Amino acid sequence: MEQISLQFRRFAEQCKKSSPLYEHLAESISRDSQLLHVAASAREGQPVPNLLFAAVHELLLSGVKHRLSNYYPSTCRGTPLPAAGAFPSFRSFCFEHRGQIELLLKRRLVQTNEVGRCAYLYPAYGFKGSYCAAASSRMPPGSCGRWNRFACQRSSLRGAFILAEGVDLAGACGPSDSIGSSGGGASEGAP
Repeated sequence: MEQISLQFRRFAEQCKKSSPLYEHLAESISRDSQLLHVAASAREGQPVPNLLFAAVHELLLSGVKHRLSNYYPSTCRGTPLPAAGAFPSFRSFCFEHRGQIELLLKRRLVQTNEVGRCAYLYPAYGFKGSYCAAASSRMPPGSCGRWNRFACQRSSLRGAFILAEGVDLAGACGPSDSIGSSGGGASEGAP
């Protein structure tokens, strides 16, 4: 359990400037032996914090009702509650839905290298002052080698350029409000 605890502490450190919610939750989980035991259900070699947070978020997005949804911008109504109060709700949610979460941890995989693959596309598209993000976490390995099968679309989401597969590139780069996403944060693994 010490290794998993360390993963959560490192994750918390990485989230310091980008996500107060995940920073607080990861730091709290790193000290909770019961939640670390739940997280240990993840497949070997998977980034456990990413996978646990993806599993919980997937359940919240699927419509599971719980007070935890008030802390996530994507599931609350209005402004999310302050991150500092989220851990008791997160812990409660994890134990109320432990079976579903453990199943997701065992069956799902997290791909964390889309940004790395897209980084190679950056010069090809000649973006200036923007960043490039993958449209789908289900992009197969090697997608970067087939860059001509992807189109970039300017998203209304923070000015990001999103890649969408299967679109002719001729004249495809330009302002658009469509993201063209075909997947979520965690993808089905092999049985």
